[in-house]
Amino acid sequence: MGVIDDMGFTPAQYRELKETMTDMEIAEDHLYCSIYTLKAWKRRHGLGPQYNKLAKKFTVEEWKEMKKHGMTEKEIMKGFGYRTLKHYINHKRKIGIPSLKKKIERTPELLDEIKGYLDEGMTIKALTPKLSVQMTSSTAANIIKEAGLIETGKG
Repeated sequence: MGVIDDMGFTPAQYRELKETMTDMEIAEDHLYCSIYTLKAWKRRHGLGPQYNKLAKKFTVEEWKEMKKHGMTEKEIMKGFGYRTLKHYINHKRKIGIPSLKKKIERTPELLDEIKGYLDEGMTIKALTPKLSVQMTSSTAANIIKEAGLIETGKG
């Protein structure tokens, strides 16, 4: 039980107020409590956001199978029924799938390789798959910008 329960406030009263007021207004102007107290009360009474009720708690093998078929993270997320990336990523972490973001070391060899392709007039999009280190075009563009390499083509 909490402060709001002690006041005798009910879920029916909340729903009625919610039709014309925001949660902040309900908390401050009606209940005289913090928004966090109201949120905790809502969770206890099943009025909080309902996340991923239909989302499948997939396994590492199921995720790998979808990746093998060339699906993007967003496609996989939707395929398993997740509505938000945050909850999808949290489940991935929970089952041991590491983050796909990795720091790419800006070695002199990599920078020379990129510079060589740029000097040939290749675009960032065209040179990215040819690089010895796998990365996205946006990562390659960031490396080019950070290293001060001059792009001769259009990305």
